[in-house]
Amino acid sequence: MRTPPATARYDTYMYGKFLNQYVERSRYQPPGYYPRGWTVFQALTHENTYAYYNSCFALNGSPRECFPGQYQTDLITEMATGTIRWVTHGPVSCGQAHSFWE
Repeated sequence: MRTPPATARYDTYMYGKFLNQYVERSRYQPPGYYPRGWTVFQALTHENTYAYYNSCFALNGSPRECFPGQYQTDLITEMATGTIRWVTHGPVSCGQAHSFWE
């Protein structure tokens, strides 16, 4: 595997559980807060972290969006594979190993 150049730009994506008590708004943090360093940060909100149906996510600290009747694992899979398709401009095969540096 080749080493990327020091000036290479890369993106980071997070979908799913971040912390047990993650909220998109809190009196302890500024509005729209999410951890620095993420290009896309789509975290489950604390009321629905362990609700496998009817999960709610906050995209980059924005107000939560809920998905009633949808299975949490399927939602996270769709988010992740959708991002991979978008980044690679092609289909995703979960059975193959991929290297961005080849």
